[in-house]
Amino acid sequence: IGSSKEVSSEQERLAVLESKNESIENLFNGYEQQNYSAFARDLNDNMKSKWDKVAFLDLQNRFGKLISKSCGRVEKGVAGVGVICEAEFENKRAEFDMKFGNAEIWGLYTNIIQPNLTLTMNSKNATAALPAIYNGVKTNVVPQKDSMFLILNVTVKNNENRAVKMPSYKFNAGKYNFGYLSEDFEPECSLFRNSLLKANEIKQGCMVFVIVAGFDEGQIVAEE
Repeated sequence: IGSSKEVSSEQERLAVLESKNESIENLFNGYEQQNYSAFARDLNDNMKSKWDKVAFLDLQNRFGKLISKSCGRVEKGVAGVGVICEAEFENKRAEFDMKFGNAEIWGLYTNIIQPNLTLTMNSKNATAALPAIYNGVKTNVVPQKDSMFLILNVTVKNNENRAVKMPSYKFNAGKYNFGYLSEDFEPECSLFRNSLLKANEIKQGCMVFVIVAGFDEGQIVAEE
């Protein structure tokens, strides 16, 4: 909300949460029930345009089932108040930042909360042929012309005291980003994609990205 800041008074914080509770519950209940009308009920026209039904369905697809939420942070600025909820979903953790005017939500923003992981790249190998399993059959996968497979052997440590799901990653080589090998193929090494890491678990395996030949210098970055 421009120069908004978190309210310092506990009484004021609780009063805002109480006054906006119905709108917050409409939004999250609508999400949980896959009911777009309920989700968008308290959005103003501009936000309904941004969060139309297509955007709502895309959000459902990316985030998955709502597991829990906690709405405790309240901010105040010249344009109204904001409530920030931290929500745990099947596929993501995210903040829902809701900006309130008088009776409507004029701003709704989602910010991904990445799990606290340490990712160490141990070795890499760029190759034009990858041993993998496709439909239960071992095969050598060959990339498209001018492409390569980049096999990264990595160690990942979960620094949280809870189980977390590995986020999706991309390989960033300067201004270019490259994605994972298709899920249709299972490399012979252990693939981290969608792995569940136990609390404080350390795990080793590989990630395979499809890159353009010559762009094997870069870093692994989490996708939003």
